[in-house]
Amino acid sequence: GHAYLCQGDHKAAGLYMERAVTLGRKLDIPYDFCEYLYDLGRVYALQNQFALAQQCNAEAVELAEAMQHERIQFLAQIALIVYWVKLEKIKPFAGVNELRQMLLVASSPEEQALVHYEIWRMDANQERDRQEAAALYHHLYALNPTAVYCRRYEELTGVVLTAVVHLPDLPDVVADFTANPQTLLNQVNQLIRGYQDDGILSKGAN
Repeated sequence: GHAYLCQGDHKAAGLYMERAVTLGRKLDIPYDFCEYLYDLGRVYALQNQFALAQQCNAEAVELAEAMQHERIQFLAQIALIVYWVKLEKIKPFAGVNELRQMLLVASSPEEQALVHYEIWRMDANQERDRQEAAALYHHLYALNPTAVYCRRYEELTGVVLTAVVHLPDLPDVVADFTANPQTLLNQVNQLIRGYQDDGILSKGAN
């Protein structure tokens, strides 16, 4: 699901992440399950289904707190504030204030960058936050040139960062592999049906 999300294929990502949530809920793996919920919430938000996104994130926050999954607890709480504003449950200025409170518990440059970035997205007049986010993403990209850091830096500045490292070519077996979303989805559905036949999942799980 993450691969399709990075490629911008939100429909395919949603299908896989919905299956992950189905399996996670039934197999009683709460530590991983809260991450599945957060990821599914992200997909719903990208599809402008903010009510569903909020529902997933509210459950993700609660479960992450119970499991002491600090990374997902932080990320899901940030997302929840964003969704409150999108659903007009709170005003943008209140959302900005809530996000600023999250800076007090941001424990890494990546978390700090995310908060400043979301503040600027919520209120484009927050120029200082735009600059802070851009500087942090520039630094993070130099350490680890990911597509997310590059995309956000470009969004913040209009400048496309160039890669700072050159990775070797992928092995032929990897480079030649192209995943068919429907084939993979059929495999996931087959796995779920197998669990149902074995009595691990209920028949209504898919």
